[in-house]
Amino acid sequence: MSQPPNLTQSGHAVAIDSQSTGTTSARLVAVRLKSANRNIFRALLSLASANLLSRMMGMVLLLVVTTIYGQGAELDAYYVASVVALLLPDLLSGSIESSIIPVYTKARLKGKEYASRLISTVFFLFIIGLIVCTGIMLLLRQPLIFLWGPGLKETTSQLAVSLAPWIFPVIITSTLSGYIECLVNAEGQFGWAAYSRLLVPITTALFIVIGNKQYGIVMYCVGYLTGTTFQLVITMIRLFQTKIRLIPVIDLRMQELPEIWQTAWPALVGALISQAAPYFDMLFSSFIPHEGSVAALKNAEKLVGVFTGVIFTSVGRAALPYLSRQAAIKDMKAFKETLRLYLWGLGIAVTVLSLIMIVLATPIVQLLFQRGRFHTEDTALTANILIGFAIGLTPMAFGFTVSRAFSALQKTRVLLMMTTINIILNALFDAVFSFFWQSFGIALATSAYYFVSMFILLITLRRMIGPLHLFQPPKQILTVLLKLGLGPYYDLWREWREENGMGRSQLLRQVFKIGAAIVAFGAGIVGTVTNSKLAISAAFGSIVLMFLMQSPYILLLSWVGLDALIGSTIQIFNGHNLLSGLTFPTLALMLVTPIKPAFRWMPPLAILTAYVLWMLPGLPFIRVSISEFMTMWLVHLACIAVPILMMHHINTRKRMLLLVDGILAMTVFISLYGIYGYFTHTDGHYDNEIAGLFRAGSIFAAPPTLALFEALTIPLAIYRLFTLKTWPTRLLGGIVLGLMLAGLGVTFTRTTLGSVAVSIFLMLMLLPYKKLRVWLLGGAVVLFILALIVTSALNIPVFERFFSNDIFTLNGRTYLWQAVLEHFNPAAIFGEGLYSSNILLIEQPVSIGAGIVDNAPHNVFLESMYDHGFIGLTILLLLMISLPWTMIRRMRDASPEHRLVLAMGVAVFFNVFVHAFVITVMWSQQVSIYIWMILALPFLPYWNQISRPQSVEAMEVTHA
Repeated sequence: MSQPPNLTQSGHAVAIDSQSTGTTSARLVAVRLKSANRNIFRALLSLASANLLSRMMGMVLLLVVTTIYGQGAELDAYYVASVVALLLPDLLSGSIESSIIPVYTKARLKGKEYASRLISTVFFLFIIGLIVCTGIMLLLRQPLIFLWGPGLKETTSQLAVSLAPWIFPVIITSTLSGYIECLVNAEGQFGWAAYSRLLVPITTALFIVIGNKQYGIVMYCVGYLTGTTFQLVITMIRLFQTKIRLIPVIDLRMQELPEIWQTAWPALVGALISQAAPYFDMLFSSFIPHEGSVAALKNAEKLVGVFTGVIFTSVGRAALPYLSRQAAIKDMKAFKETLRLYLWGLGIAVTVLSLIMIVLATPIVQLLFQRGRFHTEDTALTANILIGFAIGLTPMAFGFTVSRAFSALQKTRVLLMMTTINIILNALFDAVFSFFWQSFGIALATSAYYFVSMFILLITLRRMIGPLHLFQPPKQILTVLLKLGLGPYYDLWREWREENGMGRSQLLRQVFKIGAAIVAFGAGIVGTVTNSKLAISAAFGSIVLMFLMQSPYILLLSWVGLDALIGSTIQIFNGHNLLSGLTFPTLALMLVTPIKPAFRWMPPLAILTAYVLWMLPGLPFIRVSISEFMTMWLVHLACIAVPILMMHHINTRKRMLLLVDGILAMTVFISLYGIYGYFTHTDGHYDNEIAGLFRAGSIFAAPPTLALFEALTIPLAIYRLFTLKTWPTRLLGGIVLGLMLAGLGVTFTRTTLGSVAVSIFLMLMLLPYKKLRVWLLGGAVVLFILALIVTSALNIPVFERFFSNDIFTLNGRTYLWQAVLEHFNPAAIFGEGLYSSNILLIEQPVSIGAGIVDNAPHNVFLESMYDHGFIGLTILLLLMISLPWTMIRRMRDASPEHRLVLAMGVAVFFNVFVHAFVITVMWSQQVSIYIWMILALPFLPYWNQISRPQSVEAMEVTHA
């Protein structure tokens, strides 16, 4: 490895570039790189100055608008209509830039005529598509306005609908302007296209000033439409000056069209998903009780947007064409050098800017906003939010620049994946941080997910193109340091690093340690000031969390030993944030755990993920608080994360059996607690039909929940019984199974008693050996006879429940189902929101006689259809089909013990499926994790390591 240059030696600037390249090709690479850097720098000047002027004119326009229209209903109506109109151009702008420029750059190598034919085809396809889309949106303007502004007053909503014909044509002019501007940028011409954006705010302001008195808010729409039209004309004139012609042709046979589509659709979908990020910020801020929190958030965003628009957008637009050219000719060395140079330059500039904004946040806000009705309290609130955003400016800059590198490489699917991850992280961090720090927490949440996104993007890019050498300063940066007189300090640091053996991996490790220490120190200060008791609890809890993240298998065992107890009737396990202590490290590990292999090993897990993600579009319609929604949704997310951890960390039979024993031990405790409750008549309730019949609920205090838990683990206990090799252990296993059956019996749950009997028979039919089937059938008959004898001797009315009066209404459930179906709205694509069916039955209770039936729908499928719409129900049905189908298919090539586990999985699934028709607790926190833990056991990659002959021998020895 070559040593870094000594900046204190003679020939300072020369020393950096004086090393002989040795070959002509190396000199050509240096020349190309230097030329590209110079061109990018020139483009940066044009774009930065144009963006700065555009932002300034935007501020002038905002001043004109607020002066004339104020902040009343007229402006609300305009904002809603304009948001709907500008949504499509905003979505298309990123996908056009990331797909057209790389493909056009390669087509340009085939000649200008060929390139003109390509861009003309795309241009006229755009015109046709945009006209059709605009027409459809005009026809549907009323429901679209209602979708984006459901809380508007009737008069404001109608005004927004009346403004739609004046603002919706912006879809055509704005999108085409962005397309032409990308082509001009690809030709290396940035000035005209960048400065043409000034026409929009200038024209809009002139139209408002001239025609406001006669036409009112309509002039805002007409001015904006006219401004985008002028911008389109100017950019087209500049395109003609580059000798690129738009010819009237649509050639659908061009081979670049599929390539454009393949590159564009992930970016388009990613842009669509990314629109949820500001929506989540607005949504969570609206729940903050402090007045003006939403306005403060928007003001801080505008301040940050001035810098991000000028710097980030300029760098992205200037660097993308050159990165695309270097990627097109496979010049990865120049590609990395260019990327590294601008990451360093942008990182230094933005870090300095971030520090200035953090230190001078209050004076900046005072200078810009504190006048009139903007008081000192508003300044303090806005300044705090600005600090929260400023913390994440540097990782935001890195993420923005690296995303352009992926676009140049035409790897836009990575950006789609990252957008989805960012949305989940943004919603998660917003929910957590806003709970503790309100508006500042929302801004800090944005910075937090930018940090996570930056690391994921850099790691992914490194795996694609190799080492990026980001910790090695570029030569241009060293030259600047030399000219600033900082060369001796760099030499001292380099000598210290060499003496202490500080390589890049060690340096990276130290950076992470220092960063973690700074974060912990800052959190400790904030916690001590706000709540010292909570800070102490968090300090001790953080030690446990770090241990669990270091030991994922211990984390899985912790889920087994604690999850059922959290929220139970045993109060010692409630109110200590135990669920958060399990959920946080589990979800945090997902950031470093490969997810795709887990989906390959357990395909139904991917469908479960789609079902959980589908709950997010229903967030605007929820009828519970945001914190309640996030708690329930994170439990669903943990149902995905726990099986993924199992796939990667249960890699031996010993680990698997220990996990199984943990689940069975928990079930034995719950069963004993339920049997005790049955005899003491505690933690349960009396039957409504049979006088004096007490039904035990154990730690759940609900007999159906206890019955489902027993139904999950009885097939698991049967599997474990067959793996025991000595008679003492088999006797112990039989006792355990007997206690679980007794715990099931004291619930007197008819559905579960029937489903468990059928599931045992299914498991028997799927066993690998006839001897096993006979053994199990005989044991089942003996247990059934013993149950008859015991219930008869103790005069327990088990079978009387099967002939009670409520059998035809399923204990009143049919009335609940009818109520849910009567209020179901098929037009609600996203449903009514998570837990809405329960809220419906709480607000409109269903009664029989003098009592209320229940406040839950008692049917998972009806609940899913009402809460998440037909699409949610369809995904759930696919999940229910894929689970047994996948397990049965794998039985053909499975070893005997694996087939036994698969049979157990089918039996467990059957019990879950049957109970899905009568109860909804399968999604509750106390039960759902165990369901997916047990169903994940047949899919463990461990089974692929076992050869069939060895397993046969093992099974024969076991049952000799």
